[in-house]
Amino acid sequence: MVALSSLNQQQFASQLTALLPSLSKSTTLYLAYSGGCDSQVLLHLLDTYTKSQGLTLKALHLNHGLSSNAAAWQSFCHAQCDSLGVQCLSEQAELSNDTPNLEAMARVARQQFFAKHVTANDVLLTAHHQTDQAETLLHRAVNGAGARGVAGMAATNQMNGLNIARPLLSYSRSQIEKYAQQQGLEWVEDESNADTRFDRNYLRREVLPVLKKRWPQAEQGLARSATKAADAWQLLQDLGKIDLQKAYFPEYASALDLAPPLSWPALQALSSERIHNAIDVWLLPHCRYPLVRSQLYEWLRQVRELSDNDSHPVLQHEDIELQYYDQRLHLLSVYEKVPIEELNWDLQAPLALPNLALQLCADLETPATTTKQALEMSVQLAASDTVYVAWRAGGERVYQPGRVHSQAYKKCLQDARVAPWLRERLPLIKFDGNIVWSGSLGQLAPVLFNHQGEQVVFSLEQSS
Repeated sequence: MVALSSLNQQQFASQLTALLPSLSKSTTLYLAYSGGCDSQVLLHLLDTYTKSQGLTLKALHLNHGLSSNAAAWQSFCHAQCDSLGVQCLSEQAELSNDTPNLEAMARVARQQFFAKHVTANDVLLTAHHQTDQAETLLHRAVNGAGARGVAGMAATNQMNGLNIARPLLSYSRSQIEKYAQQQGLEWVEDESNADTRFDRNYLRREVLPVLKKRWPQAEQGLARSATKAADAWQLLQDLGKIDLQKAYFPEYASALDLAPPLSWPALQALSSERIHNAIDVWLLPHCRYPLVRSQLYEWLRQVRELSDNDSHPVLQHEDIELQYYDQRLHLLSVYEKVPIEELNWDLQAPLALPNLALQLCADLETPATTTKQALEMSVQLAASDTVYVAWRAGGERVYQPGRVHSQAYKKCLQDARVAPWLRERLPLIKFDGNIVWSGSLGQLAPVLFNHQGEQVVFSLEQSS
């Protein structure tokens, strides 16, 4: 984004209209409002803009409770909003200065607060500016970030399902402070901004001034670098999507897969760099941060050196895990194995499954034709009958359609090449002591019919 020479209402209105071209009267603009100089300026600019456009503006203030002045700042924010006729929604976070990893926990608290109020149709606006962008690039660069990281903050993006806009990203802190002074605005000063124990404060107070002393245009230069890195990251995403289209294996997706599985042979036809990039793009909608390269290298090394097809090395990252089995890569949610009791199900409504974002459904079908064998291996349910939902415990035997004798469930799973993680996570449905349906294998025998002669067909679906 190109730096602008001055900040004024006309320039801001033009930029915001270009930034958010599809705004409608039903869209509410929410300002992440701290009461500091930056957000105070953005409140002033947005108030004028939204009133001229007939739009709704609300402010969101989270009282972190970390300063003795926090309550006064909260009152200040409400008073400022009241003077403009803007609704201010505030809340106090449950944090203390002894909270481990305080910066990260405060960020999580803000995200949860925003998510309570901002809907998918709304826009959350933050007062990040060019100086923030420079600090972001430096912070990520010294921590070894790649193109995605050093691309910095985008003027608009989606995060955790929220539409985010940063209309001040083209302006420096000095331009924003000059505007505040010209308009006679008041604001609060957070004393924690002077605490250089925090990385961002250290960069702002100790590093950037030194850089600007030697290179006065350092902030603008860093912001331009972030823009160029964003362009490079977009090209990498485009390339990754092309490679993924050739590697997708959707026919092997299960109810637990977060994205279509990938063919390992198809990926191996690419260079190492393109494999890593394709996996980064594959994970993008599901992770806040990219995989650590060393962890990905090690996991892929294990995959390459497998000699036993039943092995399945696992790589966990944030709330997801990468699994390998039978020449395929799978992306799943992290699963915590806990003992689960059998569930009694009356089939009248979908049954939510513990620990999984899935539900069991029972639909009814009138079979066009029913074989003699199927009829012989069927059960007519009474109106009051229920089934049991259970999980694999070991030693189970099942009757498969078309077979006279029972077989070990474990052997059936192996013969069907069912991935190991599905074998223990997906449920079984039991009736009268028999396993009649498996989340891993599907319909087993006997087949269930209701009291009206309709076949009961079980399926797994994402929870609504």
